[in-house]
Amino acid sequence: MQRSAEAPSTMSGISRRRFLTVAAAVPACISFPLPAASGTSETRPTGFQSRADFYSAHKDRFLDEFVETNEGARNYLASKYGRKMADAVADESLARFRVLLPDIPYIGGFGNPNTTYLLIAAWCEAWHGPMSRWGKSAENTMRILYDFDKTELAEILRKKALAEGAKKFSKQSLEKTRAWAEWTQRRSFEGDWVAYFVAGDGHEFDFGYDYTECGVVKYFRKHNSMAPAPYFCLNDFIRSQTLGTGLRRSKTLAQGDDVCNFRYKKGRPVLQNWESEVPKFHRA
Repeated sequence: MQRSAEAPSTMSGISRRRFLTVAAAVPACISFPLPAASGTSETRPTGFQSRADFYSAHKDRFLDEFVETNEGARNYLASKYGRKMADAVADESLARFRVLLPDIPYIGGFGNPNTTYLLIAAWCEAWHGPMSRWGKSAENTMRILYDFDKTELAEILRKKALAEGAKKFSKQSLEKTRAWAEWTQRRSFEGDWVAYFVAGDGHEFDFGYDYTECGVVKYFRKHNSMAPAPYFCLNDFIRSQTLGTGLRRSKTLAQGDDVCNFRYKKGRPVLQNWESEVPKFHRA
């Protein structure tokens, strides 16, 4: 399939994580909550693992995933800035990720799909330091993730993506989304997200939710590295566009607002993207 002009063919080695089946359904700052995450027990959803040494127990898996993606970053950076810088950044980033991995906040392991987003935040943090030492901004760093995600989503069949998105507006899915939001308010894990369901108004949007706490923002703040955070959120728009879920959002915690106000309307064009939003960061 033809790739985007912003996602050159030199991206060989990108992790084939298939964001539609994982990321686009996860209740991070990305698209929709995964229905299975709605709470059914007194304390937490079913499927959560014990806290003990989660990241250490799965160290090889998480390192392999980063190595694969990091090789894509190496090729991507080489196409933009040359091989010398690309090799230096990729090599240092791998060493940095090894250090970051054991200290990623535990929020339930594989039982909580938001764990994926904390791992991706750690990827970005691993890239950010080396990139800055080569004179590159957080915007340059986070464009790596944005272009990777755009490439992944471009390879999803449109009909399949729209069918997946349409499911999110069913009565059953909305009930699960509401239950999931109520579960997050229990704050079972300090590093997790907290959300409040917003019923649709019958005109402007079909449903929404407000995040009052964001695990990615907490993660970057913990590392005194907030510059990448606003860019992380921009991937929400290309995923919503792919799914046909009509996301609009005017506030994010990453930009210093009091909430992230996600509002969805089935089939509405998604007008926000990297090009529309990044200039607002520079004016802030």
